[in-house]
Amino acid sequence: MGDIEPATDQDSATEPDADRFLNLSVVWPLSRQTVPADRVLAAGRTYELRVDIGRLADQSLLARQARPFPDGMLGHTDDGGRGDWLEITVLSDDFDLPAARHSVFLPRTGPSWVCPCPPREHAPHTCEPVHRGEHLYIPFTAPDEPGPARLRLLVSYRGNQLQSVSLTACVGAHESPDGDTTASVDYTLTAGYAQLAALPARTAAVRVGRPVGGTMTIDVLAQDGPVSSFWLTEHQVRGALQRVRDVLFGLHVVHHEDDSLENLIDENNAKTPDAAHDDLAKLAHQGAELFLLLARSRPEREALRRVLRAPAAIQVCQQELGNITFPWSLLYDIPLDNQGDLERCAAGWAEVHRDDTARSCPEESRHGLNTLCPFGFWGYRHFIEQPPSAPPGRRLRLWAGRDGEAPALTVARSLAIDQKLMDNHLTVLRGHFLHGGVHDCNRSDTLRKALIDATGAASTSMATGAAPTPWPSPPAPPCWRSVRENGSPRGISPPGRTPHPGGRATRWPPSSSSTAATPSTPTRPPG
Repeated sequence: MGDIEPATDQDSATEPDADRFLNLSVVWPLSRQTVPADRVLAAGRTYELRVDIGRLADQSLLARQARPFPDGMLGHTDDGGRGDWLEITVLSDDFDLPAARHSVFLPRTGPSWVCPCPPREHAPHTCEPVHRGEHLYIPFTAPDEPGPARLRLLVSYRGNQLQSVSLTACVGAHESPDGDTTASVDYTLTAGYAQLAALPARTAAVRVGRPVGGTMTIDVLAQDGPVSSFWLTEHQVRGALQRVRDVLFGLHVVHHEDDSLENLIDENNAKTPDAAHDDLAKLAHQGAELFLLLARSRPEREALRRVLRAPAAIQVCQQELGNITFPWSLLYDIPLDNQGDLERCAAGWAEVHRDDTARSCPEESRHGLNTLCPFGFWGYRHFIEQPPSAPPGRRLRLWAGRDGEAPALTVARSLAIDQKLMDNHLTVLRGHFLHGGVHDCNRSDTLRKALIDATGAASTSMATGAAPTPWPSPPAPPCWRSVRENGSPRGISPPGRTPHPGGRATRWPPSSSSTAATPSTPTRPPG
């Protein structure tokens, strides 16, 4: 835990619903006076970050573009219902920082504090008010080389990321008054997304940022602290995505020289078991390349495997304005060293057929080099969530509809589709929405009426299942598409499964029909 200072008395006039803000400043360690934003930091010198949550401070680096802290989603289950323990993590490739998570307590009203109490869920505080500090202080050392230096600060609750900040400072040989230290909030969990206390703690959190120059920073945090940070260029990511799209397209259709397309999917939107194995092997090679792209060194890969070997819940939070989505569910972390045949894991395939909600292979310890097992894919083994970040005033609910009502599905059917494929698809959907039903609409006016007049917990869906027809150039296959949520594009890709209201899940293999729902019923998209 960072150093603490005595806390001031809490303002008893604080309103329960008043906005609170994350405040961030750079201070000198001994005086703990604020370092002006226009001051160059001295190379090799130690400073401190001063962090708190409460009323917006004039000296905060976030004052000019403040975002309310999303405390409305906290469960208030700690300290006998008086507030919540939050975790703060700071990461940097430039500054020297302690690799630790720091705890602060946020009461129901008033500012946060730090104290000597261990951050245990539901446990009451044993400290007295005079033992508490108003601010959290985290020491950091400026790099030895002059130039811009950056760090990222993340605030989370039981592994769920709530808000993240990017800070950039100028470093010189000596302190001088011509610097420019700036900070900005680049991610805030959408208000109204969920009551986080009702969700399980997240095993790992992934933060995707876009600092400068078309690069992506990917920070992976575990419950006990940071795991690793990765850097990818936009060119690398776009190239990897294009290769994945090409493979996915080839699993669905054959594009002949005369521009005709041959459908490889049968009338039940499926393939033979042997063909499905071959398809998954092709995707495993792509997933293994993505894993190597993300974690280039052996220690990085071993760290990821150590933290995420068992089935986990992973929260991926992407910086606002990011327009590239990494296909996390396609990552394959069983080592492969060739592009040839892979040895099938019979136990893994049997487990998939035995239980379509299974998340681990019973013989995982026997996986050797070049093993093909469904649970080598992150999309089979983990629950991967990508909650959006949205400006204040825009809300996205985790659950569609109203409590106590059966989920219903409204489907907009295109008139230019293969009717048999679509009928088969709707038959499957009706099996998952037995109580609320599926409303099949093939006219815009009936669709509009169904969406307006729906009495159940309704979801909207657009299904496409056209038989292949010649296209001027190979498009992305139907199972890879972009869904916009609150204005931010999010890619969806196999392999994975989509839980249905009845608790069952449908597995991918490649299908010539696809369903997108927003807002969703309890849904975990494949990507």
